[in-house]
Amino acid sequence: MKDYRSLFQDYDFYYDQPMKSGLQSIPLGNGEMGANVWVDESGIVKILLSRTDAWSEIYRLLKVGLLELKVTPNPFEKEVHAHFSLYDAALYITAPGIIVRVYADANAPVIRLSVQSDKKISAELVSVNYRMQEFDPGYDFSNYHMQGAAIYGANGNTAPVSC
Repeated sequence: MKDYRSLFQDYDFYYDQPMKSGLQSIPLGNGEMGANVWVDESGIVKILLSRTDAWSEIYRLLKVGLLELKVTPNPFEKEVHAHFSLYDAALYITAPGIIVRVYADANAPVIRLSVQSDKKISAELVSVNYRMQEFDPGYDFSNYHMQGAAIYGANGNTAPVSC
């Protein structure tokens, strides 16, 4: 019988330092739920959640939530290793004595997370409200819109976008 784990491991992804922002995150997903996962420079594990049906009022796919995993004492403050296993379809975030496993469940619209530690720790998963104000499409200068593109409103009318 073939050892599929060894066949896949050449394609695994490794990252051995904190990430400066979500732009360096590791994506996970199952076709319905998605997550961008990273460990920031302060050692907090961040999980930015998404769904394939979370559309904005201007028909953009949105992130639906931001979670922060805070572990005390913080093992990721000084050392962090991220390993995405293609065979397991899971991200392992490790430091001496601790493993955080994050994966998208293949049979349910769920992102799963587990923490195992050799020492006594406290782990807190916090939901962060990062959408503090109402969205105004006239002030969206992201790369999703090009000069002269149109936004289709709920009434079907279009409005030009200038960036």
